[in-house]
Amino acid sequence: MLWSTNINTDNEKSLLMMKIIQYTLTSFHLHCINSSEEISHERIFFVNLIIPAFRALEKVTGLVEYHWCEKQLLANKLVYLKLGSESTSKNGQRLMNGLTSMCSTPSKMESVLMEASSGNDSENVPDTLGDTIELLECSTNSLLVESKNYQDASYEAFKSLKVNTVHTIKNEITLHQVSVLDPFRWQSVQVRTCKVPNTWAQRSGYAKYFELIATIVVCGSIYKDN
Repeated sequence: MLWSTNINTDNEKSLLMMKIIQYTLTSFHLHCINSSEEISHERIFFVNLIIPAFRALEKVTGLVEYHWCEKQLLANKLVYLKLGSESTSKNGQRLMNGLTSMCSTPSKMESVLMEASSGNDSENVPDTLGDTIELLECSTNSLLVESKNYQDASYEAFKSLKVNTVHTIKNEITLHQVSVLDPFRWQSVQVRTCKVPNTWAQRSGYAKYFELIATIVVCGSIYKDN
């Protein structure tokens, strides 16, 4: 039924999203053969229930290339090398649980940063706070590097540039978009949040989850078109 479903549209983004949905739900059905309500380790929840949708996004759209599990952010390294060796040793080794490079930009902009802070059953608050700060720091550093890569771009064009951060805390996933607010400040805007289904009985929750994925697809498509 899932793979025989067709949607009556010629819209490219809609067709791509349908394929992402099909691949994600196929992986979810496999997970539900022997799922557990409680997943204590953050990486198990992240690998089983978060990565499949984003891996489908990567393979179906061709817009991005994902790197998984402790990938160093190049932008962070470049920024802190500029500041000096002491800053580099303290802050330059930031590692992401998931990191995306844009295939459509010459600089391979690091445009989606992902962190998982807790498993499904309980929250590690210090870990959550640390990962939140890390996502803010790394996303603004990614934008700083892009500002150096495209110095001929207008200020208005740079303001439209966004880095997506995806933070998983317990069974909830939140998407923020980080950009320039004015010449002196950054802004981080929450654009989507939802609970991630873990059992077949919770599958209706995928509607909001796919809205979050679609937001990232649209953002990536804008960069490709421009």
